[in-house]
Amino acid sequence: MPAWRERPSWFVSGDADLNIPAALQRSMAERAGAREVRAIPEGSHALSVSQPDEVAATILAAVEAVTAIPA
Repeated sequence: MPAWRERPSWFVSGDADLNIPAALQRSMAERAGAREVRAIPEGSHALSVSQPDEVAATILAAVEAVTAIPA
């Protein structure tokens, strides 16, 4: 079984990605059951290069979500 079916996931995509259509990216995020989906306006296919702050924020939010200790 793929890990994305059992593990929580977060999804970041760019709406200006010329390689993978935005609708397909949304479909993949939904299929994976992503806890959070961020569509970055004017984001390209290379989001970690073109929009590093937004990508890093998503990664940090994911880390916080899976490491938070319930009160």
